[in-house]
Amino acid sequence: MGCANSIDGRFQYSDSPKRFTALNVCKFLIHIRKLYPIEKIAVFIDNARIHTSHNVRIVMEHYDITPVFLLPYEPELQGIEKVWGKMKQDFRKKLTEHKLKKRRFNLLEVFRIILNRINSAMIKRLTHHGWK
Repeated sequence: MGCANSIDGRFQYSDSPKRFTALNVCKFLIHIRKLYPIEKIAVFIDNARIHTSHNVRIVMEHYDITPVFLLPYEPELQGIEKVWGKMKQDFRKKLTEHKLKKRRFNLLEVFRIILNRINSAMIKRLTHHGWK
């Protein structure tokens, strides 16, 4: 679960739970509101049950977060999907490098390398659509 600010390029993500639940989504939304206490927040999300649950809707309303539910099968409208796509591309490249060099593959090490490549300029470039 993650989000990218299309104005300043800041990137936030959560990878701790093995399975995301509505409670995880609520905690993440509250975390985002704390990072941006006065800014207008619109969250572009799909229609997964955890995103549309009663508790998630209550948190969005209470913390003044506007949900924008995407049409089915339209992930390209979600800016964060481009960031995930870039991370997947980097992951595949690193995996191939490790296989070609017959090196042991340390998933955590590779994940850290990929995250270190994510920077504000790249986030802005991938997610900015001129929304204000």
